[in-house]
Amino acid sequence: MLRVHRHPRHPGAASPERVADAWVLDAEATWVVEGPPEEIDDVVADLGGGVCERVAAGVVLLRFGNAVGRVNRAGSLGALTVHSGKWTAKDYDQLLEDLSRVTAALPFSTSSPSSLPYERDALNTRNVLYHAFVWLRHSLLSDHTHDLHDAICGILRDPHRRLVRTSRVVPVELAGRVGGRSLDDVASGRWPIVDHPLGFVVGGRRVLPVQVMEDRSQESVDTAENRFVRAFLEECLWVVEQSRRHLGHDESHLARRVRQDCERLNKLLVGWRRAAMWGEVGVMTHFPASSSVLQRRHEYRTVLRHHMMLRLGSRVPLDPQTVSRLLESKDIATLYELWATFTVLHEVTQLLGRPTSSAHVVTNPKGATVSWGLVAQWPNGIKLAYNPTYTRTSGFHGLSRSLQVRPDIALFVPAGLNAGLHLLDAKFRLDGLLNPEADDDGTSFKSSDLHKMHAYRDAIPEARSAWVVYPGAENTAYFDDGRLGLAAADVGFVKGVGALSLRPGGGRAGLTAVLRAMLLSPT
Repeated sequence: MLRVHRHPRHPGAASPERVADAWVLDAEATWVVEGPPEEIDDVVADLGGGVCERVAAGVVLLRFGNAVGRVNRAGSLGALTVHSGKWTAKDYDQLLEDLSRVTAALPFSTSSPSSLPYERDALNTRNVLYHAFVWLRHSLLSDHTHDLHDAICGILRDPHRRLVRTSRVVPVELAGRVGGRSLDDVASGRWPIVDHPLGFVVGGRRVLPVQVMEDRSQESVDTAENRFVRAFLEECLWVVEQSRRHLGHDESHLARRVRQDCERLNKLLVGWRRAAMWGEVGVMTHFPASSSVLQRRHEYRTVLRHHMMLRLGSRVPLDPQTVSRLLESKDIATLYELWATFTVLHEVTQLLGRPTSSAHVVTNPKGATVSWGLVAQWPNGIKLAYNPTYTRTSGFHGLSRSLQVRPDIALFVPAGLNAGLHLLDAKFRLDGLLNPEADDDGTSFKSSDLHKMHAYRDAIPEARSAWVVYPGAENTAYFDDGRLGLAAADVGFVKGVGALSLRPGGGRAGLTAVLRAMLLSPT
């Protein structure tokens, strides 16, 4: 029998406990699993080397990092629920939903060859299609990821049903259930009648109708939720087919491997799509966003999350490494940084109105490709760049004095009291304020983030201010003229460094105040 306990180096972590059918573990802690070597083998096989460190035949260490969510099987341990502090898979889903909603509102241009795609047909671009295929291959073919597979199989075994009332005309001798409407039809003479000794007395005669209307209630799987799952499967099949088509006649080793993966995916998806239940399920005409089944039932919620991941590649310019972190490990830190970035864009839009353009800009100065990611621009010349790169020769409204740097957000203000460049970096932090006075003793990583903001300003002379955005509860600011705290930003002069709280469902007054001072201060 396996035993689970936290590593002595993490005495503050919560003790493992079983809730329902799963062990609940802190992602930040290192967990020790001890037991028979053959059972340890099963745990390692299910969780993989990214989580497991085998230190002895009967001992393995588990480190989840920033991964959150449910692991359906970890050997004889069974299911695991991994949470990060107070952050759970529900927070992950909420971040993903918010990110999808914010990016869906961006006015991407369809005429520019460098614009971000916004329709399904635009998924057919090579880069976005690659993201979708990588996601699909990992979700369905990986030895260590089974949640989507289990969800689809669970839906096919026990799909959501609803009661449907139907009516049909049947011979009276075959009627199983006669309601009030049928009796009204008989009394009103709707149906032909015949004499019968067991019939109704009508005008001195005993008669029965030849036929009656029978009401029936039967279960149907033609629900909005099942239509959504059907549309999801068809979109997955479309991604596989388009990926295979893009290979053309390429016979390289990589192409052959991708082609084999396409065959495996197609076989799996076609098998699901041919299930008998889909014969009763219609075509999705609207996305059932308000469905409680889609939000609460585990199998349908899992399909919804994967649907969002499929769509994410068409909205956000992600590099393959980021895609891997999001899709393979459910890295809530990576997702938080993306969510925070686009939430800042949303806040700027609330202050200035919708941007006139949003584009994915790529330049090639002197043969060196430099990606500026997403660039949004407003009529007054204010621009916001996602993931800009600064070198000695190029950058978004500025250059680096020395090494290459890449903040998450660069906000350029062309005129006014705070004209210049303002930088923001999203960092996943669970507790407390970033404390610049904390000793660098190896146990605190928070002060290093403010040090990084100073480094941004030192490296990029055009940068007036630099801010950490993190999911804490407090805000702070250190201005160049000695003022402290966000209240000092009310005077409108923003030049310094600070930390701003930004958490899903929480207040964002600090961020709004700083952005308002940057963007709306008088000239």
